[in-house]
Amino acid sequence: MKESIVFLSGSLSGKELPKIVSEWVDRYILNKCNFVLGDAKGIDSLFQDYLLLQKYNRVKIFGVKNIARNKADEDWDYFKVNVPFQFRKTDRMLFLFRDFYLSKQADGGIVVWEPERKVRGRQSVSKGSLFNMINLLSEEKNVVLYYIPNEEIRILRSLDELFSLYIRGNQVLEKAWNELIRMRKQIIAYETESNDDIHEEKDKSKEIRLF
Repeated sequence: MKESIVFLSGSLSGKELPKIVSEWVDRYILNKCNFVLGDAKGIDSLFQDYLLLQKYNRVKIFGVKNIARNKADEDWDYFKVNVPFQFRKTDRMLFLFRDFYLSKQADGGIVVWEPERKVRGRQSVSKGSLFNMINLLSEEKNVVLYYIPNEEIRILRSLDELFSLYIRGNQVLEKAWNELIRMRKQIIAYETESNDDIHEEKDKSKEIRLF
């Protein structure tokens, strides 16, 4: 029987892992699921810290650098996703490409999302988390969403549900939505044309912590 894979992700702005989210993680731990997640600060690191606290080892960390930016347990495997040249124009594109790959691997995901926040006086959108939900739901994989502004948790089962509940009517988020849908189509077109699986490299060396 195939072991279930859960993609954990969330906004960079996250300061703590909500208790109800950690309870969902505990459910997956009891079912001996595998976790895949990125190496960013914020929610990625908080998920890592929690899994380390639980002494859980079915964990794989993914990034785009030779060495993980954050990896709570040096015994966890780290994999570098080799990103094609056309998706290396910005850091955002790099990590969106990586997250597309993680969504393809996973059977479902948990996302902790703060859609908008102000950074240096400018409005910033958490596109990475939104992209992860778009990718998972596009492939009929459920998402357990913790929506930070309302402190609510909900299981999403379709793109329409995500759009109608959290995107429609917000011009900033609708613009981000359309941009991410285009990005997803570009990656899928690349995959179709190249007929290659996205390549990953396992880092077998000792980890150097970069914080």
